[in-house]
Amino acid sequence: MQRRPVKLLSTPVLEDSGVKHASTLEQDQVVGMEADKRRESDAKTADLNSDSKCCLASLTLDKVTEDLRVFAKARDWDQFHTPRNILLALVGEVGELSEIFQWKGEVPRGLPGWSEKEKKHLGEELSDVLLYLIRLADITGVDLNTAVKRKMEKNADKYPAERCRGSSAKYTRYMDLKGESEEKEQATASPQKKRRVFEDSTSSGI
Repeated sequence: MQRRPVKLLSTPVLEDSGVKHASTLEQDQVVGMEADKRRESDAKTADLNSDSKCCLASLTLDKVTEDLRVFAKARDWDQFHTPRNILLALVGEVGELSEIFQWKGEVPRGLPGWSEKEKKHLGEELSDVLLYLIRLADITGVDLNTAVKRKMEKNADKYPAERCRGSSAKYTRYMDLKGESEEKEQATASPQKKRRVFEDSTSSGI
């Protein structure tokens, strides 16, 4: 039987020899590598989508904190997540958030007149700030749930509604007013009341 040469790529081989030219093998290897890259890319995309769905499932401080840990660990980013680096990244995101309002002047609540694209951008930058803030609290060992609760209670004491309603003054001003009010009350108190206060203080050992 006469063997006929058949061209595969640029070099002929014998049709019935079952032997491929080296260039054909190289092409197969390239195709295989490209397939591997596509699978790897698909896996990363699936991982990212999974992370996003995980975060959206239940938004609590504890849940987001844990999701950020998993996100960083899966990418081997813990080595970069030092308090300083995260803080600087947070400041950078606050800067990007500020740029959205730059040159717009004062804008009313609800942002009327802003396009959906602008509002979406604002939401993204706010999210970046929040995520870095939560991550910073985590790597510095701060329990945000407890810290936020304590801070809100402290603010309620520093800014009592009956004293600060309708005013933007600093809390020290309300403390000064409280002191002035107490001094005025003592100054205008009747002799009988002053005597009772003195007797109460001496009887209690003050």
